[in-house]
Amino acid sequence: MRRVAEKYGYPVYCKGEIVHKAVTTGRPFASAVNQALDVNQRQAVMVWIGNKGPFWEEELQHDYDTLMEYKGSVVTESSVGEAAYFVEHERSGGLVSFVPSGWDETPIRIKKVLENTSKSHVVLIPNYRDGAVLELDLQRLEPPISSWNQLEAKSRSECSSLTFSSECFEHLNGVPFQRGTANGILRRLRTLNDLMSFLGPAGTLTYEGTQFREQHFVGKSARFSDSSDTEKAKFKGDLTFPHPNIEGETLFCSWHGKIQKIRIHFSFPNTHDPHLYVVYIGVKRTLR
Repeated sequence: MRRVAEKYGYPVYCKGEIVHKAVTTGRPFASAVNQALDVNQRQAVMVWIGNKGPFWEEELQHDYDTLMEYKGSVVTESSVGEAAYFVEHERSGGLVSFVPSGWDETPIRIKKVLENTSKSHVVLIPNYRDGAVLELDLQRLEPPISSWNQLEAKSRSECSSLTFSSECFEHLNGVPFQRGTANGILRRLRTLNDLMSFLGPAGTLTYEGTQFREQHFVGKSARFSDSSDTEKAKFKGDLTFPHPNIEGETLFCSWHGKIQKIRIHFSFPNTHDPHLYVVYIGVKRTLR
């Protein structure tokens, strides 16, 4: 199933601690691989895991403060929790499970409790246990982003409510392409694009828009934040960008989306200008 997924450009990730997990009582993963598989199978598994491995913790997406449960057991901080994030936010993704195992149903129903509330909803995760079924579903999907140029084209096409500066994606030139980072950038841009749908006629956010902004822009787990006062003073020049629409004018954009070391700097719409300008996508500019 891993080879099927990679054939269509989709990697299969696991959690780094898999090598220490018990496969059976008293037999950890590495020991089971060595004892139960032939030399070719063993080599294939260990080459795949390697020293770093295909570990999703390298580009963690879901928030460990979010409570997620499966049949009464907490699955936050697990691969199931990470898959739930992608299904909910990307409308794609799923699980690949061993047979036999305790994960013998599809879809996997995850109860997600909303942060700071008692409200919850269910996230349904496709669970693949057969390579032929996986291949059929992957054939229906659009190929994943494989370059920064593709990211730019998709972002400009999908996020039509945003106003991108002509050079905002150029700052990614020279940054090694990573599909997880590219997907993270697109997710942040989609959130900003969704925010624009809550803009009222006076250029201010509606009540629903204010709630949406609170959900995504406030709190320690928010994917967007403002620079500190110290950073604003020290890096004022680095946070000032040419205005996309007015020659000779500038915009001070201290608000940013965060994906690993990448930042998306933008300006909020206001009563004087209803546009949301995205002016920079690249490596963090306020490095001390």
